[in-house]
Amino acid sequence: MKQNIQIIDALAGSGKTYTALQHAVKQVQQGRKVIFCQPTINLIRHSIADVKAFNINIQIHEIHSGVSEFTVQQELAEFLDNNDQPCILFVTHSTLSQNKFWKEACTWDLYIDELPQIIQEFKPNLPWTHSLLTDCLSFNRNGTDFIDVSGTGNINHIADNRQRDDIYKVITPVLEKVRNPNYEVSVSKETLTKLNSQNGGQFNFYATLQPSVFEKFRSVTLMSANLRDSFLYSIWRNKVEFIDHDIQDEIKARLSRHLQQNIEIKYMFENSWSKSKRKITVEVNGKKQNAMALFVEQTTELMGSQDFLWVANNDQPDELFWQENAQRISNVSHGLNCYKTKNNIAFMSALNPSPGHIKYLKHLGLTDNEIRTAGSNQTMYQCVLRTSIRDLSSTAKKIVVVPDFQAALYLQKMFPNATVSQCIACTETVKKVGRRKKKTALTSAERVRKHRAKKKSEQDMLKTNYANAR
Repeated sequence: MKQNIQIIDALAGSGKTYTALQHAVKQVQQGRKVIFCQPTINLIRHSIADVKAFNINIQIHEIHSGVSEFTVQQELAEFLDNNDQPCILFVTHSTLSQNKFWKEACTWDLYIDELPQIIQEFKPNLPWTHSLLTDCLSFNRNGTDFIDVSGTGNINHIADNRQRDDIYKVITPVLEKVRNPNYEVSVSKETLTKLNSQNGGQFNFYATLQPSVFEKFRSVTLMSANLRDSFLYSIWRNKVEFIDHDIQDEIKARLSRHLQQNIEIKYMFENSWSKSKRKITVEVNGKKQNAMALFVEQTTELMGSQDFLWVANNDQPDELFWQENAQRISNVSHGLNCYKTKNNIAFMSALNPSPGHIKYLKHLGLTDNEIRTAGSNQTMYQCVLRTSIRDLSSTAKKIVVVPDFQAALYLQKMFPNATVSQCIACTETVKKVGRRKKKTALTSAERVRKHRAKKKSEQDMLKTNYANAR
């Protein structure tokens, strides 16, 4: 029999968290114990303020690194041992995932605000010391490109690492997941094949969270925008029965106002965006320039003097936009309401998974479209919904700039009344395909002359710098 998980699936800004808090408080009043799990301490503090504003006399507790005197796990264990009264307990995702054995879980109703990370990737590079890791593991070669991993008798000694060995710290994260019964761990077959070669030692481990992490709780409710587009839903859909929560209809009633927003979606390129695409040359009206530079230029022109948010990969400098009306936000911005006075946003991040990660997701049964939808499109959607689009009372026009046509189409599916058009027509410059010309090998005498000329040039530069400094 499949495990039942209730879901609250609605657009960002539709009041999922607030409505779920009201429902959770009613359960506490009826004598139930509720865990409310959120991704960050800041969100927990906002939720506690909301609960207190209800002016209802119930017990409220929070356990996380921001309030715990001892370790979070010690504090949680002590709380569970000594508290059996109806209450609402706030914890972070991290606290929930680290606590493998929840005492009397069957007496608790669990709400999870925003989906937990379902896949974690580990890539330790151990060309000479890989035996420290592999001696703790057993590999079930099942004939696929990914091999199931389990632990051997020595795993607990190294994973516990009570002496805090610095070498063990590199492999402990992998071992922790292997011995956690709520994760299935696989390793790339290619990794093990290369172990005995000169290029071996770079591992690719993937730990996938299993629904068993929730099976002992009295009830489980997952809340997220576009939950059915997520990695979790795609990977668990054959393992659990997802059921709409009772408050789903109440939230859906508000969505029609979201769909009527005045939104203009502008996209930069016809083809899919990527980190490598940022470096290519494009041609606009006969003029050639860098793709990322064009993206910045067009965004600046579109926004003019209007305030706007912008998002880019971490390797992009804060000075990408120098204007005072431009404000950078993080790619991870779930639940933040502090930017909803801003009407406009440019999403410039390239967030494609690595080829190895894509291969693993396909091994789990996902298609290319599901991978893009659950990955970069969801991150883009969450960032875009930090703006005034999440404000149901806002009638202002919103400008949303995205990297490519597919991203624009995904957002238009969320907001059918939105218009979509390209910022400016541009053509990618295609490099000629062919063999590189072989360089003529230098003779020994030529190599010596080249080395001497390089050393002389460096010495001349030092002399010049010294003279200028005087």
